[in-house]
Amino acid sequence: HYPLSNLRFLEGSCSSLPLAAGSFDLVVSFEVIEHLKDWATFLGEVRRVLAPGGQAIISTPNSQYYTDSRGESGPNPWHEHEFAFEEFRDELLKVFPHVSMFVQNHVEGFVFQPVKTFSTAEARVESGGGGPEDSHFFVAVCALSPQTGAPTFIYLPKAANILREREQHIVALQKEMA
Repeated sequence: HYPLSNLRFLEGSCSSLPLAAGSFDLVVSFEVIEHLKDWATFLGEVRRVLAPGGQAIISTPNSQYYTDSRGESGPNPWHEHEFAFEEFRDELLKVFPHVSMFVQNHVEGFVFQPVKTFSTAEARVESGGGGPEDSHFFVAVCALSPQTGAPTFIYLPKAANILREREQHIVALQKEMA
């Protein structure tokens, strides 16, 4: 569907990536590692294909939060291994000499913006928030060389009216139940 001269699609095993060593400046693995039996080999493969100045971004759900949120439905049958914060960080440090850890949370917020114009936004994040054990996901930026900066990042989608979206969702569920 995307015929470009500089684009190709490959299919391969996470434990044996069909790629040359040191060939990628950026490797992104969002919510993959918990689905793999041999996740340690996968981490080794990510390191192998990472260029000397490259970075790998790897995320996974927080096992403590995820288990609690699933309640009576029980463990996710598709997850081979879920990580707590310390385990995830420690396993990454066995493979990558430089690891910057982040937590990812889905939060409600308030946005005040002018109606007729849009300009850059000022964001404030309260200090003293929950620790890793309370977060939804862990995100690690891994590298073979030292990294600079670890900013807090906030993403607000264009349609960020959570209350309106919730109301519309409730109406749709009520219609479905009827």
